[in-house]
Amino acid sequence: MPFAQIRAERLATGDVRPSLQERYQNHDGYVAAVARLVAQRFLLPEDAARLISEAQAGKVLVGL
Repeated sequence: MPFAQIRAERLATGDVRPSLQERYQNHDGYVAAVARLVAQRFLLPEDAARLISEAQAGKVLVGL
């Protein structure tokens, strides 16, 4: 089940999980979170460039 984009959407559906906006604040915060996965060793360096690029190109929290 996807996360709600914003808090109001989450509250309207009764979802107790924080929305993407509550988690990352904005698109740049989302991209930074993906990049931090390398430092935390949850993401292999050889996969990092592709996944960070995909996060940058994505539409998560764009326009909010």
